[in-house]
Amino acid sequence: TGFFGSAVWSCWSFSFSSKPIVVYEMFKALATQLSIALFLSHDIGNRDAQEVSELMSTHWRGMISVPVSVRAPWAWWKSGYSKALTAKDRLTEIISEYLKSNPSNIASGIQESCTDQDTAVRQLLLFTSALIPKALASLLTSTVLALSDPENVRWRQCHTQDGALEDVSLEVQRLWPPFFGGRRICTQACEVGGYKIPKDHSAVYSALHANRDPSLFPEPDSFKPDRWTNELVDCLVPVNAHYH
Repeated sequence: TGFFGSAVWSCWSFSFSSKPIVVYEMFKALATQLSIALFLSHDIGNRDAQEVSELMSTHWRGMISVPVSVRAPWAWWKSGYSKALTAKDRLTEIISEYLKSNPSNIASGIQESCTDQDTAVRQLLLFTSALIPKALASLLTSTVLALSDPENVRWRQCHTQDGALEDVSLEVQRLWPPFFGGRRICTQACEVGGYKIPKDHSAVYSALHANRDPSLFPEPDSFKPDRWTNELVDCLVPVNAHYH
């Protein structure tokens, strides 16, 4: 918990700083520690946590690079993909060690549900990748930026109301989804939006565009958390009064 505590303290101390802060990097550091604690071990030491954090970033950057493993030993150079493979091997070793010694509850549950140790390690490798911290950091950063807008001050004042935080979270995810979209493979021939998709072909969708469909979301480019519920109308009206 030492490394996690340091991350929390850093976020807290930054909040009182008069210097500009890269909010995304701050949230990514915190989200990384949360991911490690949840999916690996609550009692991971500072040294191991720092190493895992660095390996996670190296692994993720390499996985989204050109998948070519190139090394130049005479120049001490490796391609990003080659570095990712090396980071993956080391992460696999660390995960295996903690599974045997002091895993978190989630890690133990995953281990029990898998048929063998290798499968459990691969599952945890996915969860401890930089993908989850980056997504969480993206959402937290977008939330801070949205609520820092003077036009959205009423939502900061309503944060104690039941459901307000959830509505804000849903609206942030709608406007600024952390993932572009996804891909699905058609198990049978089908037609979507007038386009025929053969069996075994892939269909790619954009969450950003789907979430801003005006037929589903009126004023799609506006930040309107109350579109998700009508329970907060009474809370909003008094605060909105001085805007009219």
